[in-house]
Amino acid sequence: MTDQQANELRIYLIDELNNNGFSDIVIEANTRLEENSPLPKENRNGIEFSRTPNNQLNRFLAYSIEVFRDYSNHNYNALLEKFNSLSPKEIIIDKLEVTNEDNPNVYDLRELPDYQPIINVLLEIQQDLNQEI
Repeated sequence: MTDQQANELRIYLIDELNNNGFSDIVIEANTRLEENSPLPKENRNGIEFSRTPNNQLNRFLAYSIEVFRDYSNHNYNALLEKFNSLSPKEIIIDKLEVTNEDNPNVYDLRELPDYQPIINVLLEIQQDLNQEI
């Protein structure tokens, strides 16, 4: 894949996510990309990283997948099972709710959407790109 194609595909993915109501995913993925992006050709533990368009595309995809997983309820039941396995037998946890100190609202994590179908598509794209390299 040429640098231009990688840039065009990354821009296309960003536009599609933004146009379909996932601008928060794009913002968070780009934030993580920026925060974790090494300097051009920085050598860390013998591994050379670069900010090539192909590298940026792959990393954007990886962070987008990570953010979708973070925002998804796909593992909600597994998380409940884990909490219940760690808690005393007489205590049964049947839901998870969170609050924010700045906001008195209570959020039921069960109500988060399941983004696994989107994650699967992004994983397929990532796999196709990695096979091309």
